[in-house]
Amino acid sequence: MYDAMKRRAEKQGDAPGTARYIGPERDYAPEAVVFDYGPEVFTETAWQGQGPGDLAEGLNRWLKVSGIHDAGLVTRIGECFCIHPLFVEDILNTSQRPKLQENGETVLIVVKVPGYDQAAQRISEEQLSLVWHPRWLVSFQETPGGVWEAVAARLHKEKSRLRRSGVDYLVIGLLDAVADRYFQVLGELGEDVQELEARLLARPTEAILFNLYHLKREVLSMRNHLWPLQEILTLMAREDQGGEVAPASMGLLRDVEDHVRHAVDALKTLHDMLADMLDLHMSLTGMRLNAIMKVLTLIATIFIPLTFIAGIYGMNFEFMPELKWRLGYPLALGLMALVAVGMLVYFRRRKWLG
Repeated sequence: MYDAMKRRAEKQGDAPGTARYIGPERDYAPEAVVFDYGPEVFTETAWQGQGPGDLAEGLNRWLKVSGIHDAGLVTRIGECFCIHPLFVEDILNTSQRPKLQENGETVLIVVKVPGYDQAAQRISEEQLSLVWHPRWLVSFQETPGGVWEAVAARLHKEKSRLRRSGVDYLVIGLLDAVADRYFQVLGELGEDVQELEARLLARPTEAILFNLYHLKREVLSMRNHLWPLQEILTLMAREDQGGEVAPASMGLLRDVEDHVRHAVDALKTLHDMLADMLDLHMSLTGMRLNAIMKVLTLIATIFIPLTFIAGIYGMNFEFMPELKWRLGYPLALGLMALVAVGMLVYFRRRKWLG
């Protein structure tokens, strides 16, 4: 988060709408592929400057861009599709918060898709942007491949509903793929939380405490990206915002919205589990410390009268009673043992030993 803030600070002084990439360095060439599709037609070609002007009647166009670190390429695409400069600026800024914005018939949707490294227990994020028009869609993703490859593969199928539906259905399908990725990450994260809970119940350690704080921070970061996705889907379902969703596509939109709502609930459950585990760790640590202090207090309490007896018989005054008595030493030790045993019996009867 703080790295993103530092990168955002680099734009200080730039005019609004300045096309400048803000994000991690990439060492691969961006790729732009054009899908023109309809019920009976499907073509896939590399982008060579095509805009929406040459789109045949009855067809839809999807320009899929992988890699946004080339600001010049994103700017040229924005010019060809008449994308507002402020939209281009938001697409190039990977520290954007998920959102939905409108400009005439064009809608910008920015979402975050998570990834999870189980070995390092770290959640990564990638920004995905959609510029949506009733007849065309331009999508931008930071890296090649990703969650939208399965949707692109479905376009190749002649009987796919994507081919027979409008661009709105494609947009909802892409957001559905994002929601599915959240469920995948939540499942992997939930496995680690359950394993950590078992380790905690077995033996609370300092390493487990640090692990709990780390996972809780990752969950909070993920929540900041998942909740806005739910807001975006809610806006899309409204008639006055979020573009025009056809009645035939509204069912899928409601389904995706319901999936995201379940993901939000699952994420909240994970957060509550981690918070409860932190409380449990503190309680178990306190109980363990109390048990140790109980044993130490018991030992100290037993030795108080023994120390008193030893102190009395260790003064060595000349006229002290029993000083020259042959059985004085063993009887003193016996008295100490008797006092110790008596105190243990008393403690047990009072149920102070647990």
